[in-house]
Amino acid sequence: MAFCASTDLSDPDCASAIAAAKENTRERLSLTFDTLVSYLESNPRHTSECVVVSTAASSVSVFSPNEHLYELDKWWRSRRRLSVVDMLISISASIDLPATSFIFCPGDYLGPQYRAGGDFYPPSYMNPSDADLPPHSGAPLPPIFAPFTCHNTNAIPLPVFSTRGGKEPLFGAHDEFAAKMSVGLNASVNKAVFRGGVAGKTCWPGYGPVRLPAESECGRRKLLMIGAHHPHLADFNFTSNNTIPLNQQGKYAANVIIEGHSGWSDRLRYVMHSGSAVVKQESYCGEWFEAVMRPWEHYAPVDHLLVNLPRTLEALLGGKGGARERILEGQKYFAAEMLSQEGVAAYVVEVLRLYEEAWGMLSNLSVSGGSKIAPTAAEPVTPPSDQASCLIAYPPHGVYETLFAFLSATGVHLGGEGTRAWAQGSPMVTPFPGGPPQITSIEFSEDILKYPKPTGEMVLLEAIVKYYNTMYGSNLTTDNVMVFPGGRAAFYVTLAHLRDGVTTLLEETEYPPYLDALVNLNRPYEVVQSNFMSDAPESAIAHVPDIDQTDVFVTNAVTKGLQAPGLRVGWVVASKKNIQQLRNYSTVAMGGCSRPSQLIAAKMLDMERVGKVREACAKHYSAQRERYLEGLEKLGIECRKFTGQGGFYVWGKLPNGLKCYDFNRRLFEHKAAILPGADCDMLRATRGKVGTEHENFIRFSFGASPLDSFDDDMRVIAECLR
Repeated sequence: MAFCASTDLSDPDCASAIAAAKENTRERLSLTFDTLVSYLESNPRHTSECVVVSTAASSVSVFSPNEHLYELDKWWRSRRRLSVVDMLISISASIDLPATSFIFCPGDYLGPQYRAGGDFYPPSYMNPSDADLPPHSGAPLPPIFAPFTCHNTNAIPLPVFSTRGGKEPLFGAHDEFAAKMSVGLNASVNKAVFRGGVAGKTCWPGYGPVRLPAESECGRRKLLMIGAHHPHLADFNFTSNNTIPLNQQGKYAANVIIEGHSGWSDRLRYVMHSGSAVVKQESYCGEWFEAVMRPWEHYAPVDHLLVNLPRTLEALLGGKGGARERILEGQKYFAAEMLSQEGVAAYVVEVLRLYEEAWGMLSNLSVSGGSKIAPTAAEPVTPPSDQASCLIAYPPHGVYETLFAFLSATGVHLGGEGTRAWAQGSPMVTPFPGGPPQITSIEFSEDILKYPKPTGEMVLLEAIVKYYNTMYGSNLTTDNVMVFPGGRAAFYVTLAHLRDGVTTLLEETEYPPYLDALVNLNRPYEVVQSNFMSDAPESAIAHVPDIDQTDVFVTNAVTKGLQAPGLRVGWVVASKKNIQQLRNYSTVAMGGCSRPSQLIAAKMLDMERVGKVREACAKHYSAQRERYLEGLEKLGIECRKFTGQGGFYVWGKLPNGLKCYDFNRRLFEHKAAILPGADCDMLRATRGKVGTEHENFIRFSFGASPLDSFDDDMRVIAECLR
């Protein structure tokens, strides 16, 4: 059914087409369509701009509660609704569409209702976490379709076209328009360009927009300030001051994509076809294709607050390592595969098919009482959820995802006899060659069985203080230290008690629990480039003259270097006032740390012993690192450019496009496992685990590998690479 396919939004034929469709819709379509229509009609405050779309083979029908597809206060939202219908009609001419019905909402914002400056942003109507939702009798409603999605909503992104001032074509002419964007592949201006509106644009912290003044520290205003300070790198300006049409911006070496309203911008899909290398701000929202874009392959990433933008532009425009050429090649391939009419059609058909599979249960719903939706008596419907436990669902973090998957596949625990524990960062617990013997026993009286002190036993506190004051010249006292049951507990508790508004900086490639903790605690964080290198073991304490004058928290444990992960003894070093607050927490929720474990840890921190352990540890792991680097490189795993000079990890890129999860499944057959690189991607919350550049990487831990296992280790890895 060719439904209002005119590109002229004022075409009067649209009005009559809509009226006819509405008249016939209820008789012709299933209760699924009726259910969604009823929801729109009964909740006009929340859904007045939305439409119900129904597809079946070559048929496309639409219901609009305000009668007209194009009569909305914001013209671009009208165009988005019409664009979706036009796209579906165009696709259905050559591909049968799945039989389904869904709600499409054209708004700019997904989240709780927000009003500012007279501008209304509709909420995420089907987001279960949205407290501003209207009631709908408890019946399950599917997620909405929208022009974009965000990590804290359940909206499904659907491509929209011809929404940028009406200058871009509808779906049917997209390929022709994209071809014009590719002019200027040999960029004549070695700068990055940005043109766009700024007034009213938002900075998006992931849980709601924040309106900021001109001197703000994020968003497009900050972008313009950066451009003003780096004119040799950037040509950033307001659209109203100095317009450059989008299809002429290809003369610039790079094009900066930064969020507009509500954490997203719709220009990326066009710039990907151009001759400008994309420089993309990491954001919490995006269009349908952004989740599978790979940094430094399809775009140059900059952090959300644009802290590393000047440095990124210097690298990109300075020609270092051929980064720009590599990105342009990746963009060209990505645009041809994902952003062509053929690619878009494949995505739309597949996402509608999966949507119908997941939500076909709605055909069992009936309309009752006009404004309410209720399950039929014959077939009661339970909303899809996990009700097997009264506890909130809590997934395991990255390392333990691998450990549990290994247990499920092999029936044994990784790290047990006969397994190769390359996934877990476990140190060797037997003495290092040339190092002191391990402490395997202590004597204690019944007194040690009493409750521990909230901040830790004095013998351990004194040992920790002596360690830092001796090694790093600090001036700590025992009032600056608190003991925890492991370093992870120390880290988690510190994060949990930060005041609102404190932002955590996180390196892009890191230990999986760090991101998991921040997400679970709903703490704001920013991801920065992983670039810290040190020639020798170092502590932040070495750079803090007086910790009592700071809010610095240093966490550590006896886990790795002192070879005792099973003791579960860690600590926090901080100002006296902050340690006092952590002590108070201990009286409520922790109750201290095992006293026998603390006694062993204190003996391990004996300064004479520590010196011998540090020397033997560095010598052993340096030799093992070189051994495994050479062996893995010979097998085709690129390691040296990604691996530092400390620790007992090798970071490697798998050959021939092999994915880390596929590699692990092969290793499981040999009772071995690595940590998938994608689990260590601290941006996985915004771009997912699949499609990230990390999915071809592994973290290989040789910490617990016996000296005589190397040859057999290489044999197993070689077999799994074939």
